[in-house]
Amino acid sequence: MKPSGVEASKQPPLATTKVDLLLCSETGMYLNYSKDTNNNSNKSLLSDQKEKLVQAIKRIKLEVDECREAKRETHIESVEIESRFDELERETRAEFQNLHRFLDEEEFKDLERLRKERNKQTEAAEGQREENR
Repeated sequence: MKPSGVEASKQPPLATTKVDLLLCSETGMYLNYSKDTNNNSNKSLLSDQKEKLVQAIKRIKLEVDECREAKRETHIESVEIESRFDELERETRAEFQNLHRFLDEEEFKDLERLRKERNKQTEAAEGQREENR
């Protein structure tokens, strides 16, 4: 049952935080206050938790550093791979240019021999025709 208006105003204020007030000044009554008797124990637990967090942060920082190093090494390796493939591409293009040049020269020589042979046979055929007349 809720206290009525007058009774409610005579109620002592509730302690909402752990403070060192043990006596309510309005009523002279002790508030329902639980004093922390294990203060040293709590400080020790906090210190332990703090140390665990510090260690966890150190591990995370170490992992971040390791990841950065791995990323750097991977980048260096990928640049080296790209460089090797660029060199292979240049070599391949140079080889094919040499092959094209060689084939062009061979084509020119073969066509020149073919023209000479055609001229020779044409002259021979014309010479025989002249003899047959």
